[in-house]
Amino acid sequence: MAKAGLEKSWVYLYKIINLRKSSQLENFMAPLTKTRTSYFVYLLKCGDGTLYAGITTDLKRRLKEHACGQASAYTRAKLPVACVYRERHPDRSSATKRELEIKSWSRKKNGL
Repeated sequence: MAKAGLEKSWVYLYKIINLRKSSQLENFMAPLTKTRTSYFVYLLKCGDGTLYAGITTDLKRRLKEHACGQASAYTRAKLPVACVYRERHPDRSSATKRELEIKSWSRKKNGL
């Protein structure tokens, strides 16, 4: 078993040495150096008093899209919108689970 791991290491090193163009090397190394993206769960209060929950990787951009009416059909029809809550999550899975949890709450529990 250790021998198989050692062979994989040598194959990996051989590929790195034989990549001549820097762009090829960057593409090869990308999966190893990729940074993790944070996700945000946010809650908007719309102009008619309703709430909208969503997730995004770029909160500032997404809020701007909502304000301009370019993000979702729901918020476009209920402008203006204001962000009343946000929280950060390490991955899309946990952010989606939290969004669904928030959407399942009653309006009374949200306190808004």
